[in-house]
Amino acid sequence: MAATHCSACSKAIGFLASSTTIGDRVYCGDCAARVAADNKAQIEQAIRSALISTTPHLEGYSIAAYLGTVAAFSVLKFDEVQDWFADIGDWLGGKSSGYARKFADLHSDVEAKLKFQAVTRGGNAVVGVAFNVQFIETNSGEKKTFSNGDVINRKLLVSGAGTAVSLAPR
Repeated sequence: MAATHCSACSKAIGFLASSTTIGDRVYCGDCAARVAADNKAQIEQAIRSALISTTPHLEGYSIAAYLGTVAAFSVLKFDEVQDWFADIGDWLGGKSSGYARKFADLHSDVEAKLKFQAVTRGGNAVVGVAFNVQFIETNSGEKKTFSNGDVINRKLLVSGAGTAVSLAPR
């Protein structure tokens, strides 16, 4: 297998060496941070315009290259004060809008992380994305005592995984 070479310094990048792809160029670990800093605005725009789809294809586009699986997650630790206000809102028949906003923030964070991974691999989309939401409960660390006497450390996990691709308009 032939070695890949860094687009900035031409150093050979071995099979197990750290490398980063930005656009269609590959950089060694030494050059990647510098190139990313120099192209920050361009990379941020590419991330904002990258597409996310739960379907394997996007209407009007063909997949030019498959760039591998990407996965991301985001975790929220439940805040006791926020829990208390949410409990009162639920008790009064309202909606826990604080939790809804937090959940939306977690979901957006996962999407941004997936897009970032796709862009750094030279892609412009993530297809076939599956999102998962789950509670993580442990009996260690900082704990919360619920009104029923349960003592639990509770967190909300939102995760997503899909395939990074390079799309071309049809």
